[in-house]
Amino acid sequence: MTFFYNITIILLILVIGIPLTLFYLYSLYNFFEKCNVAGWKAFIPFYNEYVKIEISGINWWYIIIYVSAFLLSIDGTTGLILLSILAILFVDSLINYNLCIKINGGSNSTIIVKTILLTLFPIVFIPVIALSDKYTYEDKKVNKNSYIDVIQTSGRVDNKVSNKNNKKDKYCNKCGNKLDINDKFCPNCGTKVKETHK
Repeated sequence: MTFFYNITIILLILVIGIPLTLFYLYSLYNFFEKCNVAGWKAFIPFYNEYVKIEISGINWWYIIIYVSAFLLSIDGTTGLILLSILAILFVDSLINYNLCIKINGGSNSTIIVKTILLTLFPIVFIPVIALSDKYTYEDKKVNKNSYIDVIQTSGRVDNKVSNKNNKKDKYCNKCGNKLDINDKFCPNCGTKVKETHK
């Protein structure tokens, strides 16, 4: 009985696991190409995460958190493994938030939903983004700390929007972030800037 069970597992890996892995790698290659990066960079462990960090526009040092978390998980202690998984998901969510802004953007709630799905289910949503013509990459200006900056400035939105003393300042209509005169997109939320002044 054990022999047949082992054969069944091996056949499932060969018939389902290998084709799914190859399809995911093909999708990851196309995802990098869609983001104007050489597709082969998707196949090099850790370097592919660094490249995703560069594409997303977050600070480069988040790769240190990512690699450290991975190395901590090697210890095998349950608490460290859980902490490592949370740290890796955190860095991935920062990357994916900015990527979702750069890939078709949308409203804040749409970006948040896409970020959660892309972070928790990359094996499904990387192929969807990579192989669909619906999603296009545009190199928009984004926050270096991803949604952390959005959270930190969200409490100050009301003050920025309501402060009309300086008529020369320009603010984002969506999040209230102060804009430079030449900004075409809000660096905070990625919304296209209208030509009105607050």
